[in-house]
Amino acid sequence: ETTVFPKGTGTWVAPGQTFRFQMHYTPYGKESTETTRVGLYFYPKDAPPEIMRRSAVIANAGIEIPPGEARHKEVAYITFPEKATLFTVFPHAHYRGESMAVSLLKPGSTKEELIVSLPKYDFNWQRGYDFATPIKIEPGTKLITRYVYDNSKNNPANPDPTITVKWGEQSWEEMQYTALGFRWDDETVADRKDSYQKELEASRAMGIMDTNLDDKVAKNEVRGRMAQMLLANWDKVDANHDGFLSNDEMTVINQQINGRIAAAQAQQSIGQ
Repeated sequence: ETTVFPKGTGTWVAPGQTFRFQMHYTPYGKESTETTRVGLYFYPKDAPPEIMRRSAVIANAGIEIPPGEARHKEVAYITFPEKATLFTVFPHAHYRGESMAVSLLKPGSTKEELIVSLPKYDFNWQRGYDFATPIKIEPGTKLITRYVYDNSKNNPANPDPTITVKWGEQSWEEMQYTALGFRWDDETVADRKDSYQKELEASRAMGIMDTNLDDKVAKNEVRGRMAQMLLANWDKVDANHDGFLSNDEMTVINQQINGRIAAAQAQQSIGQ
């Protein structure tokens, strides 16, 4: 699949920035040579692009799908701190991915606005979805992803319906991974909004654990790989001892989750 951005669009590459790639191959009986190449096209210094395109990932590394369960549901979101324009969404799961939906929940509203729906996800036919009209996002808007997995024996693509399936890079494991392409509306090359990006990424931990979307985490919402560690240290993390975790209280947890997601984002490839 080839993606061509509109004229006047660019992505900032910082001096000294590192690019990481992970290539996936399937054996087919003979020796081959890998010939992938990467090329960068730069705008002239005196003619920068009008639009600085950004990317982000909503990834739930804490998913756990019980053996034999046909309709296992997972939810995760991020919250946009400032005005943005959303160009594209790329949902990704593996062989147990059944369906996916992406929606917006605007501040003060209780009704989600559906923007992408994949009622029958196919691992062998996955792609990014570009909006015919880019979507305007107001500050405080949650971008919510809802995935459904089929770990039953009735799923013909299921590698093993008898195991508990967790997050992993291999196709027999699973992912709840949604890549986004967008821009900050008031960002320019001369006035980059790196602080906006940091705020967006800082909302990941809350968005992974806050399953009822109330901007706080209760003990019964904690699940996945982080559960044992977080529950064992709950009183230390819950600084005000109100029984819930706020965004501020989850700073350390968020740093750990962002580290895992950054690694997954660097390694992610289509057709994994």
